[in-house]
Amino acid sequence: MPLVQYITSIRGRANLEAAFEVVLNRQSVSRLIYYPPTCLSGLHLAAYFGLKDAFIVTLERSGTERNNGQLTIEIDVNVRDYADFTPLFYAVMGGKADFIAWLLSIDEVEVNSKRHNHPCTPIHTGISIGNMAVILPFIESDKADLNSQDTWGMTALAEATKRGYVGIVKALVESNRVDVNLEDNSNQTPLSIAAERGLVEVVRLFLGTGKVNANQVDVFGRTPLHNALHTSPGETARCLLESGQIDASLSAQDRSGRTPLREALNSLGRDHSITELILDRMEAIGIKREDALQAAEYTQ
Repeated sequence: MPLVQYITSIRGRANLEAAFEVVLNRQSVSRLIYYPPTCLSGLHLAAYFGLKDAFIVTLERSGTERNNGQLTIEIDVNVRDYADFTPLFYAVMGGKADFIAWLLSIDEVEVNSKRHNHPCTPIHTGISIGNMAVILPFIESDKADLNSQDTWGMTALAEATKRGYVGIVKALVESNRVDVNLEDNSNQTPLSIAAERGLVEVVRLFLGTGKVNANQVDVFGRTPLHNALHTSPGETARCLLESGQIDASLSAQDRSGRTPLREALNSLGRDHSITELILDRMEAIGIKREDALQAAEYTQ
């Protein structure tokens, strides 16, 4: 039986075994679909495989099937499976960009709907897969809230930064629809995350927007400069220092009382060029080198 015909024969949740068989027998099932998937409808499967005709036919047949001759089953375009995934989530997991764009054009589709048991939106799922193609329809749709936050307060931009998806980060920033300073539950911004992971290109991109708070302090009292010096000292820290946007961080102490200079002395040593650059910047804002070094030794 052709796949389209097979899927359109699965109405509502009346034939879960058949729905599961279709997904199970495919070779490239997304890693985000956990087995055994239950409470699937034909809409989920049509969305996963990007079958527009099957999706439409399944919707048109909504409300025509009876379960055991008693219960009328109606199919909602936002029907959820056992893990709270709607058909839009399945389209994202299936990687069908054209189908996603079509779904987003349907008024009834809840673009920003979150899973109840693990609050995240379809665009978060797309970011976790790292597929640029499925992200673009959301960026191009006015209906998509690109600043929606998941359980951990992560936006799509923060998640893409965390995973090092530079291309997706660029696309989101260039859309001018994302807040580059939104904090997660640890008060970290995307810039803080990029600095912590040594993503020089992303750090440079954020600084170049002219919109970032480069001195944002997280719950541990650490600035992006602290993070760069602590986890990936080198070009990331240099990029921050040479931007002229982090002077307010130079004397900032984290929850342990450590300043960026103290971090540099610990990880790089007194004679490293980054340490010298920090001292140069401190002198430029009126802090003498001797005083800075003495204070850093005191906070050790």
